[in-house]
Amino acid sequence: MTILSTAPDRAGSTPPRSSPRTRSALADHELLVAMREGDRSAYGEIFRRHEPAIRRFSASLVPHAAVDDVVAETFASVLRAIAHGHGPTDEPIRYLMVTARSMAARHHLRQRRADLLHQRLGGDATEPGPEERLADPHVGEAFRSLPDRWRQAIWWREIEGLDPSEIGERFAIDAGAASALTYRARRALRSAYQLLDTA
Repeated sequence: MTILSTAPDRAGSTPPRSSPRTRSALADHELLVAMREGDRSAYGEIFRRHEPAIRRFSASLVPHAAVDDVVAETFASVLRAIAHGHGPTDEPIRYLMVTARSMAARHHLRQRRADLLHQRLGGDATEPGPEERLADPHVGEAFRSLPDRWRQAIWWREIEGLDPSEIGERFAIDAGAASALTYRARRALRSAYQLLDTA
């Protein structure tokens, strides 16, 4: 009589892809496939493998204080891209580095816009550098003193660089009204800053 074994066929069985213990054994392209299938642990392994290199690369592009933000924005951007069916299919480090460069460029653009905003409020570009001017507590205090709607309009225009039509869409008003709103908000901010700066 033949006795049928109930033991699993070890030669033909493979560990499930979702098993966290298998993550470190998978190649990058296999992890990317698993990510597209919704496996968050695969994303964690991609992050573990490539975060140090992306951090070093980011440190060569932005000031030390901005490195954490650039790294976080880089990995979040790649995760969003994959979730929408885009992003890398192999060698994620290349995609991550290109994304990090874009995030760093965005950081510098935000810094320049914030610096220009400070200059418009009365800062002198020939005196302290951008970091020192941005640290001026009067800028933040003046900004916080404004109504929410004015703060939002200034942020969208001066920091994010949106045009009046884009601001109008977000406020559900036309471009002319958005332009007038932004103008009034900037005048109010400048007045508030000057009052604080001379106090």
